[in-house]
Amino acid sequence: MRVEGKDMRSLWWENDRLMLIDQRRLPFMLRFYEADSVDDVAAAIKKMVVRGAPAIGCAACYGMVLGEDGKKAARKLRRTRPTAHDLFYAIDYMLEHDCALEAAHAYVEDVVDRCRRIGEVGAALIEPG
Repeated sequence: MRVEGKDMRSLWWENDRLMLIDQRRLPFMLRFYEADSVDDVAAAIKKMVVRGAPAIGCAACYGMVLGEDGKKAARKLRRTRPTAHDLFYAIDYMLEHDCALEAAHAYVEDVVDRCRRIGEVGAALIEPG
């Protein structure tokens, strides 16, 4: 998304924490939510600070990084949205990659790329006017 002429993502990693645009406040306010523990990420998912299946999965990846114990973090995050496929997929991905920050970044970049490509294909189907 573009905010004041700058590209901005709905979530990003900064200073060893997950930063999120608080989706509950949009479109009236631009507020940020800082998560520096798996509990904070779980709360953000459960309280709908972060919305949309791909973004929820991305947030979960960073939640796994923030958790001290991968299996405990996975259980906590899975309980936030028991039917969210992307959430479960992201958690499994992170468990397979030892909850490494580099793996979370790679997952997020892949999701961003897939969403961009979906948008490009969809845009080509929309007639001008």
